[in-house]
Amino acid sequence: RPISTLATDPRKVLRKNTLQGDYYQVGTLLEDPSLKDEYLNALEVAETFSDVEIDLISANYSNLLEVMAGFREKEALDLLVDIWTIVFNKKGRKIKSARKLQQSLLQKRQQLVDILMDARRYDIYETLIQPLLEDSSFSEKRTQSDDFMIICQLKYQDGKLSLNKHGILRYLRDEYIPMHKKRQFLERLTRSGIIYASNDEERYLFIKYFMEFSKVMGDIDMNFVDSQFKVYEKVLRLMAIPPEGFEQHITELYHQFVKLDFEPEAFNNLLTSLMSATASAPNYVLKYWQYKVKHSRQMGLAPSRVLNYKDLKYAMQSLLSMNYHKEVEELYWNFPTLHDDDQIEVLLELCAVSKDWEGLQKRFEEMYGRGNLPLTVHYAIVMNALATVGAKQEVDNLFQQLIERKLEASTSVFISLINSRLYYNDIDGAKKCIDLYLSMSFGEKEKDALPKLYSLIFDVYIRSSSLQEVMDFFESTLKRQAELGVQLINSKVIVQVIDMASSNYGLREIERLKSIAEYLNLGNNEVYLGLIRTYTRMDQFERADEISYEAHRHSEIPFNDSKVYAAQLRNFRFWQRSSTHSEKREYYRSRMTFISFLADDVRLEKSLALNAGFFTEVIKYLLSEDNVKEAYAMLRKVEKLELLRETHYVPFLKYFSRTRNSKSRNEVMKLYQEMIEKNITVSSLAYVFLLRVSLETDHGHGLGFKNSLSLLETVFKLHGIALTRGEKLEQPQVSALMLYQNYVNLCRMLSDYIITTKGDSDMLMHFMEQVRSKLGEVIGIDFTITSSIEMAKVYESEGNKVKSQGFIDFGMVDLRHFISRFHANYPFKKSEEVVVPRALSKPLRTLITMKMRTDSRDVYIDILNESHDLVTLSGIQYNQLMKGILPTSNINILNKILFACEHHLVSGNWVEIQIMNKLQYLYKLIIYHLIRLHGENKVMSRYSILNNYYNVKSLSQLDSEFAELEDPYETLKYEVETHIRSITTRNYSVEDVIRHIPKIFAPERHIRTRNKISHTNSSQLWWNISKHCKDDILKAYDLMQEYPNLMEYLMYNNSARYRMICFRDEINKIRPPRSREGYNDRRFRTISAL
Repeated sequence: RPISTLATDPRKVLRKNTLQGDYYQVGTLLEDPSLKDEYLNALEVAETFSDVEIDLISANYSNLLEVMAGFREKEALDLLVDIWTIVFNKKGRKIKSARKLQQSLLQKRQQLVDILMDARRYDIYETLIQPLLEDSSFSEKRTQSDDFMIICQLKYQDGKLSLNKHGILRYLRDEYIPMHKKRQFLERLTRSGIIYASNDEERYLFIKYFMEFSKVMGDIDMNFVDSQFKVYEKVLRLMAIPPEGFEQHITELYHQFVKLDFEPEAFNNLLTSLMSATASAPNYVLKYWQYKVKHSRQMGLAPSRVLNYKDLKYAMQSLLSMNYHKEVEELYWNFPTLHDDDQIEVLLELCAVSKDWEGLQKRFEEMYGRGNLPLTVHYAIVMNALATVGAKQEVDNLFQQLIERKLEASTSVFISLINSRLYYNDIDGAKKCIDLYLSMSFGEKEKDALPKLYSLIFDVYIRSSSLQEVMDFFESTLKRQAELGVQLINSKVIVQVIDMASSNYGLREIERLKSIAEYLNLGNNEVYLGLIRTYTRMDQFERADEISYEAHRHSEIPFNDSKVYAAQLRNFRFWQRSSTHSEKREYYRSRMTFISFLADDVRLEKSLALNAGFFTEVIKYLLSEDNVKEAYAMLRKVEKLELLRETHYVPFLKYFSRTRNSKSRNEVMKLYQEMIEKNITVSSLAYVFLLRVSLETDHGHGLGFKNSLSLLETVFKLHGIALTRGEKLEQPQVSALMLYQNYVNLCRMLSDYIITTKGDSDMLMHFMEQVRSKLGEVIGIDFTITSSIEMAKVYESEGNKVKSQGFIDFGMVDLRHFISRFHANYPFKKSEEVVVPRALSKPLRTLITMKMRTDSRDVYIDILNESHDLVTLSGIQYNQLMKGILPTSNINILNKILFACEHHLVSGNWVEIQIMNKLQYLYKLIIYHLIRLHGENKVMSRYSILNNYYNVKSLSQLDSEFAELEDPYETLKYEVETHIRSITTRNYSVEDVIRHIPKIFAPERHIRTRNKISHTNSSQLWWNISKHCKDDILKAYDLMQEYPNLMEYLMYNNSARYRMICFRDEINKIRPPRSREGYNDRRFRTISAL
């Protein structure tokens, strides 16, 4: 149900659906007023508290603080205050027993004070917290948060915000307080004020206070670009984001300036500061730039009177980040009076990005002799550009020159040195560069520099398919870190290795890395997000869900990090896809619906807490529900927020390329054109879907596939790969990393092209030879699996069964090895069922399907044995195997088939039976209602065929069955309203059901899943079991014990099958079948006959 139709406050609905796991209890307290009253009453009357009770109350209070921090709801704050009040109001004998509980809550006082500050509730602080600071029995010391609260005294009086302005001014004018402390104070006041503003008026009030108090502190020029003002970065970013229109926002800022009597230059400086703070949102930077340009022209002023050289640099950087290369150069030359050496950095980056090597060399050489130029930053840009094309000698020469000029080699310089080695997979050379970095004595090394350098080496190891080799290097790095006493491994490196272990399905290694991260105190959100992503890939959905709450807890503002919600949404999407239980699938769907509601959370949107990745997941979810209209609305919302990326378009390209009709093909081409117009980078993944559409279009128009070939050639050249053996490529060189990241997509593109055009399979073989030549041993599992499948498909399309079978067997051997290793190294309890990741089981099932298509039925038994030991097959495969094996199976084979049916298939049959039982109950209620309206004879005669099928014999029978119903018609209405959607896709009323009795109650209802036993195989199973048991009751009993659900179903189905045969005979008398027919044709004939 859409969020917009819910009667209650959507954020409360979101809270209710988000608070699971450890937060379930406090979520229940907030939802149920009577339970909350009971809880508070028990707390109040308690004489003593056990240690267990103290731990439980304390844990609930911590969770409640986090919930309040995330959702900011009155109910949560009221409950926090009520618990605090009760615990600290214990009198007489109760004080001693409550003291331990009080001390436990006092440890959380800081969080409570921060919440009261953000909620502007100094009145609560003054009543509950401040007296404790003056009570000597508690020995509580004032913290910065206490000082902040007491100085500001933020609260609402008569619905209006008030604060202690005199106290704040006194603090800011105090000469004994260091300037950096004052700036921290002002930053916190403004940041909290803007984020938690109740309306735009309050938001601008805090912006005004920031300007006014900055002036008091002496920052009258409002120039906050220098490093000493880095503390203001988040505040400036928040100030830069307009709540409504951009022009309106600028006007409002200017009005505040005028009121505070600032010089005009100060306003220009503030806009420059806002441009600097929003560098990661280039569209905002350009809007401020355009405003300043427009303002200078309207005022008839020279550009340099309003703009400065930093404005030009920020605008150039923004255009460059948006891939507007030509416009960068044009902008630079259009404003010669703003030129400064500071902009050379951007011009060098432009040459590097656009691969203009002559321009890069020329600009770099032009710097010599101009003061101290070139600087280290310029060397770093040029060296990095050279490293990307493997120019190792040139990089070394520039490094030597930098050292001779006695310039300090930055981390970026060493990154270039290392990358120039790693381009050739020279790991030993890269390690020597790190040793050189450690040996050089220059200033204070950049924070996180060593982990940053080591992460580059890990990148190369990670591209290897040898997980053991990666773990060995990781362990040796850990050991070296301990020996040197410096950090070499940070959370980013941990996540890198976790991702690599995930791509190699090393669940045991992932658990080891998780333990190491906890031991090294690196358990932050970066690591948690990596674990969620990994557990989802491994089909460990429950563990991913548990970790997501740890991630929420460790977020800067709990339950307000959209990256965590994006990871949760992805996890639920895959969880739903893997589940065969309709109730669970509906539960996962409801969780996804409520998480996707966050895309419309105004408060998060204004703080830019929402990121591009979150919207990608929302779009994927909406498309998985076939909700194309809402998905497009979300795409336009992302465009409005200026967060558009390729990742927002790819789900649409994938969705429409699967539909395979002209309308969908047009949609793909329209989306691709839009990406080009918006200058969005297109990767090999997008080209996979684009090529599929191009192939279909060429085939439909009879164009000889020229367009498709042209597209394929272009993409392959971009990645340094030749399509045919005789083709000579004009280098651009392509790094090993770029090829590694794209070879799976390139392989799929080439396979699609060859199969569709009936091309030469040697093209694909040549491609794989080039990949192996360029990457050597750095070949991942995904490529090994993909290449086997694609080669098998290509040879199968050529009719070459021998070669196709060879690649199928080769792929199956690899997958058996990976899955066997996964089973052997499964790190969890032995009692826990091994869950093989879908990423391994799906390709094996694909190869099995191909093998069953190309090989003889002799292999069916081998496949069945393999599935029993390693992987679950699809329902179609199990049914195909049964059809081939059952007629000649022995008891051992029969047992394996029965095991597969019991654990993987029969639940689907029971769902169909439940639907039929519900249908039967509803039918009887309908007939009972009709008999009471029109008489028994008329109704029993008119619906005789369905009456026989649903076992409706007479009015007296129905009177007996429904004797306990007070009002049969009300029951009928309730059943229709509640359950009709599980039977048909439409919301029918009772009258609608009566009008459509043949359509609704025609039997043979099928559920969409193929994970069920076919009717033919059900009959064959019953025959085999009967043959095995004969008259031996003990054998039948053993089977009942071993396979209870299956045996019960088969017994039920035997009688149900007889009823269905009788029903079909009656239908065939009225409407005989004209030819062989499928399920849909037979159903239409049945409805027509009825």
